[in-house]
Amino acid sequence: MAALRGAEGVARVIESANFTSDYRDPSSEVNFEREVNLGVLQASAIEQGDMVVTFLPLLGQDRFIVKGWSHLVAAYPKTGKAELLVRLLAEWTKERILYVTEEPRGAWDARMQKLPTVYGHVTLDYGLGAMPQEILTRLQTGEETIVVLDTIRNLLGLRDETNNSEVTRALIPYIAASRTKNQTLIAVHHDRKGGGDHGEGIAGGHAFLGAVDIAIESKTRRSRGFGPTAA
Repeated sequence: MAALRGAEGVARVIESANFTSDYRDPSSEVNFEREVNLGVLQASAIEQGDMVVTFLPLLGQDRFIVKGWSHLVAAYPKTGKAELLVRLLAEWTKERILYVTEEPRGAWDARMQKLPTVYGHVTLDYGLGAMPQEILTRLQTGEETIVVLDTIRNLLGLRDETNNSEVTRALIPYIAASRTKNQTLIAVHHDRKGGGDHGEGIAGGHAFLGAVDIAIESKTRRSRGFGPTAA
């Protein structure tokens, strides 16, 4: 620009520039209550009693999945994570559910042929190849009460899942967005090949475990030379 318009031209452009733009990225804003008096919160929680935490059933059992919280569901690859989740969706008929999947339609056609016709409350989103911001915007603008991301390794476009900073940057916008809307978030991930206890079996960096409210691991057992099978 200096070569074309001279130093005075550059100065005029700088002087006319708007460096106080009011543009905001809506995905970076969290609208839920940021501050609260802890004594007031305590009184409210005591008044609510057992209703302060509401659980969603997991194969007829409570105390695993909490409504409005973020969850990581991890298991060894190809051991039936999607099959498990689809059966859970059948229990949650009072909820509106967005299921973002990496699988093709053919896999879902084959799966749904064998299941009861009770899935009118679920919207399936073929998310593989979509930009992470597209998926985030869909979460933010939808009216669903539950969002499933299956799997976050492929849907969130992680380049290095052992990099805790990268994992945190990728996950936090989804957790914050779902928390803003009091949505239940279920992020599906893989276990590492060697396995492990107390969250150590989850593939990648420890930020996967640290970022969410609850982590659930589906353990596998080894069959004779035929790889892992669901336990």
